[in-house]
Amino acid sequence: MSKVVVVGAGVTGLTTAYFLSEKGYDVTIVFKKAFFDGYDDACYASNFAGANWHSFASHDEIELQEYDKPAYRKFLHLAKTDPKAGIILKKNVSYIEKETFAKKYNNDPSKVSHPWFKDFVEDYKIIPQHELPSNIGFGTSYLGVVITTPIYLNYLLAKCVENGATYKRATLEHIRDAEKYHHSGIKPDVIVNCTGLLAAKLGGVEDKEVYPIRGQIIVVENDCKDVMSVKFEDPQNPDDLLYIMPRKEGGAIIGGCFLADIWNNTPDYEMANRTLQRAKKYCPEFVDPCSGNPSEFKVVRYQVGFRPGRKGGPKVEIEGNIVHNYGAGGTGYQSSYGTCSKAVSLVEAFLSKPKL
Repeated sequence: MSKVVVVGAGVTGLTTAYFLSEKGYDVTIVFKKAFFDGYDDACYASNFAGANWHSFASHDEIELQEYDKPAYRKFLHLAKTDPKAGIILKKNVSYIEKETFAKKYNNDPSKVSHPWFKDFVEDYKIIPQHELPSNIGFGTSYLGVVITTPIYLNYLLAKCVENGATYKRATLEHIRDAEKYHHSGIKPDVIVNCTGLLAAKLGGVEDKEVYPIRGQIIVVENDCKDVMSVKFEDPQNPDDLLYIMPRKEGGAIIGGCFLADIWNNTPDYEMANRTLQRAKKYCPEFVDPCSGNPSEFKVVRYQVGFRPGRKGGPKVEIEGNIVHNYGAGGTGYQSSYGTCSKAVSLVEAFLSKPKL
C-alpha cells in the first residue's frame, strides 16, 4: 500500500486526503491549523467561508469551470442524503439593484450576461419582474446549497479516519519535512501540498504568485430564506459587497469584501455596519418579527479571513514526488471535488510509473 502525506487540513487538504484514503492509500494528514482550533487564525480560511456553490469562472475559463462542476452535483446529493455533512438545499438568488440596473443596463434584461452555468445547474431562471422586491431591477435564481463549514470539515476528517487515515499536528519549515511525519515512520511515496497561503513562504515551494484575499463576514442569529447576492454601486465604498447565506443550524453569514493583498485581520466595523444596513434593505425579513426574527440584528461575531489567492489560478501539478494543490482563492469549497480529483489522478499516475 503506497504511503502518502497530505500537508494541510483545510477543505482542499481534507478532501484530497478523503479521496486518497477511499482508494486505499495509507494517508497521514499533517497540519498546523485545523477547524477544531476555532477562529483565532485568519489564515485558516476554511472555517470562515459562507459557503455555497456559485462559480466565478468566466465563459472562457474552461479549466476553472471543470474544477467547479463536480462539487455542485456532490453537494446536492449530500444535502439530500447525508445530514451529517452539514449541507442544505437553498434557492440561490442574484439581484441587480434597481438604480444600478437602470444605469448600467438601461433597464434592458437582454444586456445582462448570464453565467456559464445557467444550463448546468438545476432550475436556473430569470425572476419575473412582478416577483422582484421594489428596490431590485433584475434577478435570477437556481437551486443551490449552503455548507456549515466546521460541520462539513469534521465530516471530511471523519471519513478519512474511517478509511484508516491518521492526522498529526506539526509545523513545517520545508515541504520535505513532511517526509518525517507519516504515521508508519517510513518515508512516504508521495507528498501532496495543500498548504494554501503557506505555499508563499514554505521552503521548497515559496510560490510568489500566492497572495491573500481579505474577506470579512458577520455571523448573525437572524434567519432568512434564500442565499442572496446583490450587485450595487457605492462610489464611496467600491470594495463593499453583499452576500447572504442562511445556515442549517439557524442564523446566517453576511458578507463582505474581496480585497487582494490586504493582510489586516482586524474587523472593519464601519464596513460591517454598512453591510448590515444593506442586508436589512435588501432582505427585510432579517429584522421582521412576523418572520420570527428580532427587530434588530443579533450579531454572534465579526470575522476576518484570508482566502488563499494565486495569480494564474489554482496550482494543481506535480514536481518530482510532490503534488501541489493550492491557490483556489474564494472557490475552495466549490472547486474542491474538481481540483482534488485532478491531484489524486496525478498521485496515481506517478505511483504507476515503473521504478528505475
